[in-house]
Amino acid sequence: LLRNSELIESINAHIINSYAGQVDDIVERQLEKLDDGKWVKDGLDRLEKQIVIGICELLTVQHIQAQALCRITAKFEEFPDVKPGKDNVYLQVLKKAFEVEEEKSQEQLRQQLLLEQQTLTEKAQHLEYLKQLTELELKAQALAAEKSRRLLAEKQDQLVQQLAIEKQIHAEQIRHQDELQALEFDAELRKNEKQQAKRRLSDIQQLTAQLTHEAEVERQTALAKLKRQELIRQLEASASYSELNLN
Repeated sequence: LLRNSELIESINAHIINSYAGQVDDIVERQLEKLDDGKWVKDGLDRLEKQIVIGICELLTVQHIQAQALCRITAKFEEFPDVKPGKDNVYLQVLKKAFEVEEEKSQEQLRQQLLLEQQTLTEKAQHLEYLKQLTELELKAQALAAEKSRRLLAEKQDQLVQQLAIEKQIHAEQIRHQDELQALEFDAELRKNEKQQAKRRLSDIQQLTAQLTHEAEVERQTALAKLKRQELIRQLEASASYSELNLN
């Protein structure tokens, strides 16, 4: 088994050395197709499959069973010197970038339109809700009005029944009016008393503030006078002391 393993490895190495150049030619021919730049948009899957098929056909013709796997990784770099008409890959990259940005803009626009549509739908639902709420309120008002009408009719019937004692009702109304007037007069009197009390309190506060201010002024004046007298006394004492020293 070990001998067969070494034999297999040597066979693999022999195949690789024998067909490496042809494999490279297949890869190079396929890679030349990248110059048109279309792969930027379509991707590299198709090219990878063609390389795998080419390598497998080469080895199959030579009666060699093999499985091939191809992965191409593209790396974009800056183009310092772009030649119009030749650097198709660069142009395709720009086109692809533009298409991506355009798709992004379209998606943003679509999302914005969906959001606006959703907002309009919510507003419509809210308006429908307000409409239904208004209808319910109108029905409630109609029921309340009907109830008030029935109550008013019942009250009118009661008033008609009470016509027999109209004088008593009239007297009661007069008494009630007198009480209301008395209450209003009393309320007005209390209101005036409160206002007068507030004015008197304000006058007292102002007078208190004025007296406090005058007392403070008098205190400051007396304090200044005492300080001036103390200063004069100190000056006189200092002068007397100086005369004593001179003598």
